Amino acid sequence: MKIKNQKNTLIVGLFLIIGVFLFYCFLPIYTTYYISANTERVKFLSLDKNNSKVNLNNVTIWAEDTVPILQSFTGTLDINDSIDVTIERVGFGPATITFDGQKSVGNLSWITLDGKEHIKELSNYNEIDINNIESEYRAGKSQIIRIDGNIDLGKKIDYEIKDESTAILKEGEINMIGKTKYISSNFEASKKFLQIGDQFVINEPIGKGFGFVNFNENAGMTVSYRIMAKTAKIVKPGPIDALSSSDYEIKANILDRFKNDSKFSLLSIIIGFILILTTIITFTYDSINFFREPKVQKYN
Repeated sequence: MKIKNQKNTLIVGLFLIIGVFLFYCFLPIYTTYYISANTERVKFLSLDKNNSKVNLNNVTIWAEDTVPILQSFTGTLDINDSIDVTIERVGFGPATITFDGQKSVGNLSWITLDGKEHIKELSNYNEIDINNIESEYRAGKSQIIRIDGNIDLGKKIDYEIKDESTAILKEGEINMIGKTKYISSNFEASKKFLQIGDQFVINEPIGKGFGFVNFNENAGMTVSYRIMAKTAKIVKPGPIDALSSSDYEIKANILDRFKNDSKFSLLSIIIGFILILTTIITFTYDSINFFREPKVQKYN
């Protein structure tokens, strides 16, 4: 009886340990995406006014009219929240930044020669042209624009439009870091590569992305940023039809956690060892019990 009780206690304990392990296995995994790309287009939605600032040097600013509202402007634009910001530069041409919202996109500020600061509120739609990228680079000045919010990279390309220049993603790399919810445990996940014409879209972002755009000697622009989300997808170029899908989901998964999370791997090894040990002990208990049972002899 004592051996039987010990066996039952051991089995119950084993099931509890396995239950905890399975609970840990199915905890949600959040993925932080680290993106570096050469592209002609990036778009983001500003979520707040913190860090949403663009430094401008000798640019042209347009509203919806055909005449610019400011030329050769040097100063700062503080972007309001909930503003769609699209940055495009096709080839070696000028860069265009488009601001679109349901309210004023933000405030321009600049200092005149007499040392006075001026502030101008913009409308709900504005464009900024940057025409001096090459000359600034040759002068040793790097032009960087901070991006902050929900970020989408590239643009879905379904078909070509005659006489229209389409800004597309050229190439890129995505490194993923997984994080188990409720547990401060990070692990490396897989790496994905972006190809020409792809679009990278974040689904269900957790917080906002941070990064920057750099205009340099290369065509288009260099983009680098990070953002945490539950999932993301890569959208391939071409129209959608009934036989194929144009996008696929990428995220850190349980296999990545098993291979690269040291805590998870250690726990898996311990659980496996306990399972083997319990099997051996249970078999030993059954064997002892079998040999201790009185044998009943049959008589004809």
